[in-house]
Amino acid sequence: MSDSNKTKPTGQLRDVLLTMLDVACPCRFPRFVYLVGFNFQDYKTGPVCCGDTEELVHGSYYGPTAFLDKISQRRVSDSTHSDYKCKICGTAWEFVFTDYSISMYRTYLRLHSQALSNIGADVVLPFPVAAGFMGFKQNDIETCAKNFKQSSVDECIAYLTQKK
Repeated sequence: MSDSNKTKPTGQLRDVLLTMLDVACPCRFPRFVYLVGFNFQDYKTGPVCCGDTEELVHGSYYGPTAFLDKISQRRVSDSTHSDYKCKICGTAWEFVFTDYSISMYRTYLRLHSQALSNIGADVVLPFPVAAGFMGFKQNDIETCAKNFKQSSVDECIAYLTQKK
């Protein structure tokens, strides 16, 4: 990313995208891939969203931190599925959006094919998150949150950008 395209960090989690884009694309950071891929269905619970996931997914395709281009979109059941491609390395991603109520929706990204090797460190649990989780049932939230720990935004950024 050229200096003219950079924005100043704002103290938000999506600033991690700027840090990653200075080095490579976020596709090459396993911890980023893990966090943007948070899907409550993997935990066999009712709807739960992770605030950190929502912020990073949005920043991946919108605004000055966007590195994904939309290729196509379709409806599957009650969700919108979109195919995206990394502008930098060509990695294929699937985006899923599901709206559950006026106050809760969830999005996530799934890596389909990775074009380049990883440069970021592997996932180590518990995984730090700053914004936490939201859902309709406390038991579902607790089940999904077991592999995560509440942390500051700075701690999350340091964890997400750690190299091998």
